[in-house]
Amino acid sequence: MMRVARTYALRRLVVVAALVVAAFAITLAVLPAQASENENAAPTVTVTVKEDQSLWTIAREHGGGERTDKVVKQIQAINGLEGSLVRPGQKLEVPSR
Repeated sequence: MMRVARTYALRRLVVVAALVVAAFAITLAVLPAQASENENAAPTVTVTVKEDQSLWTIAREHGGGERTDKVVKQIQAINGLEGSLVRPGQKLEVPSR
């Protein structure tokens, strides 16, 4: 009976150790990818949202001829915006073109 308990305890220990090693390996794989994305990020400029401006008008003004929807998505990603609502006085980082 005691031998069965030890076997189960050993199995649990092996499973937990494997999960810890897998989590560590995944973390090491993801971190360099995130660092290289940040290094390759386009330079940005800070703009202040004016009265009656929208994310779309800002994207058109600072898009440098790129498709407005693409620039809107870039601005959202850079600033961590979930939607497209912006407020007057709000500071946004926008891609520099």
